[in-house]
Amino acid sequence: MMKTKKEICFVILLIVVVLSACTSPTQEATPAPTATPTVTPTAMLTPTPTVTPTAMLTPTPTAIPTVTPTPTPKLPVLASTPVPRPLVAISADNTAQVTQLARWGKGTVNEVAYSPDGRLLAVASSLGIYLYDAATLDEIRFMETDAWVESVAFSPDGAMLASGLNDCTVRLWRVADGSQLRMLARHTGSVESVAFSPDGATLASGSWDDTVRLWRVSDGALLRTLEGHTSVVESVAFSPDGATLASGSWDVTVRLWRVTDGSQLRTLKGVENAVFSPDGTMLASGSGDGIVRLWGVADGSLLR
Repeated sequence: MMKTKKEICFVILLIVVVLSACTSPTQEATPAPTATPTVTPTAMLTPTPTVTPTAMLTPTPTAIPTVTPTPTPKLPVLASTPVPRPLVAISADNTAQVTQLARWGKGTVNEVAYSPDGRLLAVASSLGIYLYDAATLDEIRFMETDAWVESVAFSPDGAMLASGLNDCTVRLWRVADGSQLRMLARHTGSVESVAFSPDGATLASGSWDDTVRLWRVSDGALLRTLEGHTSVVESVAFSPDGATLASGSWDVTVRLWRVTDGSQLRTLKGVENAVFSPDGTMLASGSGDGIVRLWGVADGSLLR
């Protein structure tokens, strides 16, 4: 019986051991930890903004202020007219480049003449010819010349002006606009006197070359040269009918010429210039002795 108990106890113990073995969780092998790759954080790249191309602007050049030079005034100039300042000092090296900038005044007045209607006054000067309103003395026009104007005369209709210059020329001008119509250049000395014939077709001129020349106004042709004076011819005058020309000279004579053929009619001595009376029968003469004389044209007699 005892043995039986021991056997029973043993069996029970064995059963307990077996049951313990069955109920214990089977311990699984723990897998080797898989190495997790270490991710090195990369620097975050800041996204580059997309640049929208803009149209290239052409740079506007900076304007460089320019100095407007004062224009050279037409000569002669009046008081208060701006005159350009020279940029370089005058020296021995640039004397050939020196030019005239301004000139004040009216020059030397050599002769004056009224227009046939009395409305205009022409003044011959060393600078040119001035035309004035005879009533108001307002300057109407200035015809500049490159030589001294010694004498002036209006044509009978007042449309033309003749001038004698010291460059040996005779010049004809249109009064309406001051334009030069023609230049007559056959004298060899300064032209001291000019005069139109009463019909305006012929022009007479007296010169330092001791001659009188007759010109056709329409085309400037030289008609003839009157020779006989021995010194400067300072005055010329046509008779009212245009048939005779009187010329006065520094040789202290007045000579009368037939216009049609240029022949000398007579010589009046002791006088230097002369003009005809309105009726053409007398001559009035002047001279350096201060005496005015009257002469008969027909025979050259001294009347008083």
